[in-house]
Amino acid sequence: MYMSSFEGVIFDLDDTIIDTAEIKHLRKSPWSECYKYIPTKTFSYFGKELSSVIQERNLKVGIVTNSPRSYATRVLSQHNFYYDDLICFHDCEKRKPFPDPLLKCSLNLGVSPKNIISIGDSINDIIATKRAGMTSVGVTWGESARLELIETVPDYIVNNAMELISLLREL
Repeated sequence: MYMSSFEGVIFDLDDTIIDTAEIKHLRKSPWSECYKYIPTKTFSYFGKELSSVIQERNLKVGIVTNSPRSYATRVLSQHNFYYDDLICFHDCEKRKPFPDPLLKCSLNLGVSPKNIISIGDSINDIIATKRAGMTSVGVTWGESARLELIETVPDYIVNNAMELISLLREL
């Protein structure tokens, strides 16, 4: 039994749970062009270990992304990534770094913001998380440089997927 009060985890999508760097330039093209490359040019940072820890902890899972829903659902489906709620670009008037999408996800999950760990690779992810009153985890393999993430003072910084899985087990 875990002593932690964490009941939920919210992930950013691009370059946090899924490596989408190879298709980033295509996002300025028509979406149909981008979609063609999702199966071969995107990669999950996680294997079954992440699913195991989520199940062990009985965590609710949210995804908050500034990407459109049609793109996000295709990427998540391609990688069989389970989630309870998905908040995308058009779901909130204000997007990250505002806390609105994270708070909406928290409400949809039925979990208080103080009981959520939010994980992202960008400065905007960490700022939004702090503004939402959630525990922040910065991952160094994504968009922002490690130094930039450190300057936002996340509660935790992890350098690879195994460190994140260990952290989720410990908290």
